[in-house]
Amino acid sequence: MDSIRYVAFIDILGFKALVEKFQGRSDELGQMMKELFTSAILAAMTGESVHIRKHPDPRTLPTDVMYYQFSDSVIFYTRDDTSASLEKIVKVLCLLFARASLIGFPLRGGLVKGEIHADPPIILGRAVNKAYELEGKQNWSGLIVDDSCFAGPEEQQTKNGLLQQKWMVKTTVPIKGEPYGAEMHVINWAEFVGLRLSSMEEFQANLTKYVGHPKTEAEKEKIANTISFLKAYIGSSLLPSFLLPAILREP
Repeated sequence: MDSIRYVAFIDILGFKALVEKFQGRSDELGQMMKELFTSAILAAMTGESVHIRKHPDPRTLPTDVMYYQFSDSVIFYTRDDTSASLEKIVKVLCLLFARASLIGFPLRGGLVKGEIHADPPIILGRAVNKAYELEGKQNWSGLIVDDSCFAGPEEQQTKNGLLQQKWMVKTTVPIKGEPYGAEMHVINWAEFVGLRLSSMEEFQANLTKYVGHPKTEAEKEKIANTISFLKAYIGSSLLPSFLLPAILREP
């Protein structure tokens, strides 16, 4: 059924190289992805450390924020369009991006509010198109939160709270083909990685852990822009200990 919800489109950067790195171990890569996305949802919903079982029962997972992945594309969407759902999905995405950057899975995405038909495996709608366009225009690892998410007074209040609590910031986003970028709201994943890093060199090593060192100027620029954001907004908020390292507990 079509409905208005918050929808995020996420691209796993360097996915082709990542798959090649896991040649012959696709099951392992798939499990790592499942753990990453599921644990981000649980950590954001509970604010606690999370240890995912190897085969978590999907009936026990929250339905406030759901996701569906195909290859390098991941779609997150909320159950409804309330301001509470906006807060939840922003927190999920923030923790997801922070954790992904630390384990070597750099991400890029866009979050919008709009029409979506979500009946997996069929997911489509104008919100998906718009989130996809937002994702593709950025030249870094980050996620834009579109102004459509803040249309109503309750959403404006939620936005102010998320900014005050450093889940989001308004900053200059590097845009492909635009030398000066654009001022936009983005998730502040950098706030949650400070306590996990010993140096910027460690962070850069994480970004290239699976995909290898940048070979083109465009790839180098993308990494430089990501590191610039980290330097500007690195914080000391606690990142819940989910899968650090990956801990699989058999049921």
